[in-house]
Amino acid sequence: MIRHSPRPSPHPAICIAGASLVKLRSQFVLTNLDEVTVNVKDKVGAMIAAIENDPAIAHVTFRASTQLEEGLRCSARARNLPPIIVDEPHRIGGTDLGMNPVELLLCAVGTCQEIMYSVYASMLGIQLDELRVTCKGTLDLHGLFGIRDVPAGLAAIEFETHIKSPASRESIRELIDRAERNCPIMDTVTRPVRSIGKAYLNGEEIHASGKNRAI
Repeated sequence: MIRHSPRPSPHPAICIAGASLVKLRSQFVLTNLDEVTVNVKDKVGAMIAAIENDPAIAHVTFRASTQLEEGLRCSARARNLPPIIVDEPHRIGGTDLGMNPVELLLCAVGTCQEIMYSVYASMLGIQLDELRVTCKGTLDLHGLFGIRDVPAGLAAIEFETHIKSPASRESIRELIDRAERNCPIMDTVTRPVRSIGKAYLNGEEIHASGKNRAI
């Protein structure tokens, strides 16, 4: 379940140990957006025109690879970009050199919305002076550690979007609707999505899984 939070949470940013319910928060800020609006509008317009001319190119596949490096520390790679470190806090055995996977998920929710805000603001001619998204998720460590038969994932994701703009409330409401409705990550975490996995031992497939799930 994803919902807006009406006001900021009094809870600390991260609390891994000492409580069953864990709240994680991430914040993302974009400023001086008007400086890049023209380029975004041109690029998006060209992409839309290309898709309308050839609908087949609308179907795209994204790829990423990860590897366990040492202890709980992992590396993650996509395209030809430098790898990022994914880790856990010291309290649960990590080295705290990077965000953990749940925090990365919250970052994806926030930044994907910000990208969509920028895209649609450029298309609608809306000036954005600042855009900030704060995300918070709650999970029960009983499920993560297999102590009880409860879901291991987040029970809820809450987010707040803070916008600074000279545009009218009506224009911003339309922008909010379009950005949230067409955000790929938001769509992915709010509807059942089939996850398909295979496991290999020394190069031989030994396990396969596939199911519909809703985050």
